Amino acid sequence: LSRECAHHLALILESRAANSLTVFVLEDCGEIDDESFAVIIRALSRHSRLKGLGLGDNLFGRNSYSELATLLRGSFLSLHHLYLGNSTIDDEGINAMAMTLTENSTLTELVLSRSRSITLRGYQSLSTLLENPSCSLQMLDLQGSNVDDEAMSAVANALSNNQSLKYLFLGDNHAISASQGWAALSCALCDISSINKTFLSNHTLQTIRMRSVELPHCLVSFLKLNKIHRGKAQVAAVNKILMHHADFNMDSFFEC
Repeated sequence: LSRECAHHLALILESRAANSLTVFVLEDCGEIDDESFAVIIRALSRHSRLKGLGLGDNLFGRNSYSELATLLRGSFLSLHHLYLGNSTIDDEGINAMAMTLTENSTLTELVLSRSRSITLRGYQSLSTLLENPSCSLQMLDLQGSNVDDEAMSAVANALSNNQSLKYLFLGDNHAISASQGWAALSCALCDISSINKTFLSNHTLQTIRMRSVELPHCLVSFLKLNKIHRGKAQVAAVNKILMHHADFNMDSFFEC
């Protein structure tokens, strides 16, 4: 996509005739430069009805992800789905986006699959978003995005305080080990170190999708409990307490 074509597209998006746009997809635009990409993203600010935005398979630079962060910050926008798969968005871009999404209560799906420029620092920024009480994400796709034990532990620690995420897609991230990454995630779903911590664990996450990797049995059982009792976090918590603190008197939970 040439610079001239990008600017023509931005003019079309800025026209009053286009203000009813609900889905916009601009993927795999080749060598579109950062400034032109930013101009297109900026033009989307006129579209308050935008629900889905696909910008995957593109080269992100400082200008473009800065404009994306500004777009996501807009109080007029009610975006639900954001696809950035196979893009060059990096730690700085993730940090800018995560900071603005802490003020967003509509985004439910975020796809960052095959975004290989994200490192631990980016996942730490993403974790800040996940642990924010106003986080509305229900699906997070990190397939093929270099998630290792450290990154998984950062995400897991954030999920301990998250009450929205239901689906986590990890695909072929084979660098996650049972002793660290999966252990951290199991602990987030059921911290058995005390009854109170078990009760305050994550009872929302229902599905973790991997490719050619068998999840640890304990993690599968916690996910199954969350799914069976979806929408009833306290019931899931009670069941986990019964499983791991058999000597605890549960009568107080059922007092009138």
